[in-house]
Amino acid sequence: MIYFCATSVFHLLMIIYLLETEYKDSTQNKTLILLDHVTNLIRCYPKIKNSGLWNDVICVHTDKETTENIAKQLDQIEFQEGDKLHILGKEFVSFYLLYKAEKKATCILTDEGVLANVNIKNRIRIDYHEEWFQGRVFDFSCIDELWLMDARVSENDEKIKIKDLKMQEILKQKDIRERYVSKLELVFPREDCVAKIPQICFFDVYYLQMYHCISEEFEQYLLEQLADKLSGYDFAIKPHPGERNYEKYRNVKQKVYKDSYIPWEVLRFYETECPHKKRIVISYSTTGAIFHDKLLFDDGTQMIFLNKIYEKFCTNPIDTYNILPQFIKIYGGENVYFPESFTELEEIVSSILKKEPQSFELDAFENEQREYLTFFTEYYKKNWELKPSLNNYTTLLTLRDGRYEMVAEQKIYTEDGNFKFVFPVSFNAKEHVKWYIARSRKVSLRIGQISCINGSEVFDVNLNALFYNLGEDRPDGYKDMVILEPSVEFDLPCEKADKIIISGEWQFDFSYDGLIEILQKNVTRYDQHIKLLHGDIDERDNHLAAIYKDIKERDNHLKIVYKKLEKSEIHVGLLKEDIAERDEKIKKMQEEIKQWKEGKSQQQLFPLYKDNFWRRLFNKKK
Repeated sequence: MIYFCATSVFHLLMIIYLLETEYKDSTQNKTLILLDHVTNLIRCYPKIKNSGLWNDVICVHTDKETTENIAKQLDQIEFQEGDKLHILGKEFVSFYLLYKAEKKATCILTDEGVLANVNIKNRIRIDYHEEWFQGRVFDFSCIDELWLMDARVSENDEKIKIKDLKMQEILKQKDIRERYVSKLELVFPREDCVAKIPQICFFDVYYLQMYHCISEEFEQYLLEQLADKLSGYDFAIKPHPGERNYEKYRNVKQKVYKDSYIPWEVLRFYETECPHKKRIVISYSTTGAIFHDKLLFDDGTQMIFLNKIYEKFCTNPIDTYNILPQFIKIYGGENVYFPESFTELEEIVSSILKKEPQSFELDAFENEQREYLTFFTEYYKKNWELKPSLNNYTTLLTLRDGRYEMVAEQKIYTEDGNFKFVFPVSFNAKEHVKWYIARSRKVSLRIGQISCINGSEVFDVNLNALFYNLGEDRPDGYKDMVILEPSVEFDLPCEKADKIIISGEWQFDFSYDGLIEILQKNVTRYDQHIKLLHGDIDERDNHLAAIYKDIKERDNHLKIVYKKLEKSEIHVGLLKEDIAERDEKIKKMQEEIKQWKEGKSQQQLFPLYKDNFWRRLFNKKK
């Protein structure tokens, strides 16, 4: 038996590829396992059942179910020796099946999209929760193989056996591609697809709201700005299949593929002939679709990432760079762009498509910034005078491998008074911890106690050793946090901890004036820092000028020395010639002395001597 566990509609695309290639001639029965909380999978369920691609389809009831009830359903699956289990998602069901099939079936972690398996250990560390399995730490030895769309993108440990599916290369074979597309049509009918794919497509995702990166108003504003800048092009927005909030598109005038359960990759496979010489895909996140367009088709697609624009509006960073270095290393970076404004985005698109350049004003970028400021001003005036609400979070993070990772998070009610938070954690070392007090709030607080709990043991954090991110002391013991992302950092006083308790008192200022006060303090601080930098730059400039002057003087000195060396070399040459001449004379003299000693007469020797010395010598003897 070959089992496939799918937790998204894209997984179906991968599984059907395996049926057409790896298992084309396999006689083993194939079973597909689906989860009913994934709405788009359930929409496909009737077509999946009638497709005939699988011998059996199991739909696990996961919607609003406890892990215990889900486990009871999964226990009805019995794995045998020789079975294979393909896991494509990383949810409770996925890990439970891995443990259940361990040492029986061959467990194959299969590519669920190029992002998920770039570094499988890091991904599992994020998605796996030990409390699901009574504190059991995930054992990677239960994974027998890792099958990837393109193994070159992988950064995985060599100990994990990796199989390269080479999807792009294999799907270039016409017969395989045609059979593969015909099977896709059984699950994703062409009549449910859009008639024509746009030349420029923006892949929107729902992560911003899920991870509290941005307010709904900000996200809506950015979507409207994007649509406005690309209004003169064949442009559309493709929401993520898991998107539920379509209200944010209400003011977008361009095409939005609402309620589209069919993956972008399937639409591309159905495109018999690309009407565009150049296609542009855009996103602010490393969503799989933007990479798969390059990885599966590689037909000159241009990739534009808007994270530098979006991060100006985000309270949490957007992790866009985790895969890009490896991806660019393999596929090249000549078609990858990172505009810092929508004005720059418009210029990039115009340049790519070689469209008649629009008449951009010289101060177009400044105008865009003014629009931002106008929007921000109106937004803050309207929102920061609101009463406290539950729409906020307090978050605990820990520093690992040079990056902060979220450990626990709680929804909070931001009103004055006492607070006490109990964060469930799983620390096995003396971690460095950052506590984000509240999101985008002006807060003053007085921490009474921070305790780390390990079973029955209690360890208190030294409050005098806390690091406040821009906290100003008040006489009453409070700290005024002069930043809209207030945080406190500390080191754990113990090796292990399963809870962290933080308690104290806090006060909030929701007024617009309070917000402006923080911004003004930040501007003043930045101005002071800039002045210090200017002073430092001036000092370095003077130092460099002195060094340059000294170098110039040394150059002049070296020129003089060089000329002297040239003269010395000429003099040495003359001396060498003179010495050679004298050596020759001495040699002749030695020869003559030798002949003298042999008893030759002066008359015989006289013709040999033309020198005045010998003439004087003979004259004396006469």
